[in-house]
Amino acid sequence: MKKLALVFMLSASVSLLALNLNLHIYGIDKSQKGQLIVKLFKQGMSFPDEIKPFKVDKLPVNRDEVILNYRLKKGEYAISSIHDSNRNGKEDSGFLIFGGEGYGYSNNYKFFPSFKKSQINVNTDTTIKIRMNY
Repeated sequence: MKKLALVFMLSASVSLLALNLNLHIYGIDKSQKGQLIVKLFKQGMSFPDEIKPFKVDKLPVNRDEVILNYRLKKGEYAISSIHDSNRNGKEDSGFLIFGGEGYGYSNNYKFFPSFKKSQINVNTDTTIKIRMNY
């Protein structure tokens, strides 16, 4: 019984260390259908090109905004979002990157931001907004 109580106390204390990152992505062009691919990166990963990011969510595009919640440890993170309208799993760009699929990055940087420019410091519960660009 004492072991069970110790396990419960340890698991409860670990969950208390997790922080909320609330993500609000807006400006989604729902007329294009497809899927929204949201990738979460930890510091040290190759942002935004890492083949296996820390976390990936794929959501159907059926509204002009989505809200996601992540439970994370304290640290630095960055987010990319892609409106994959043809569902091929990657961002397709048009002529000189204009006219392609929609995209958005944390801190709302455009045109291939670095991790540092898109970095989110999660040391308390945090809410960020990402505007999609088309």
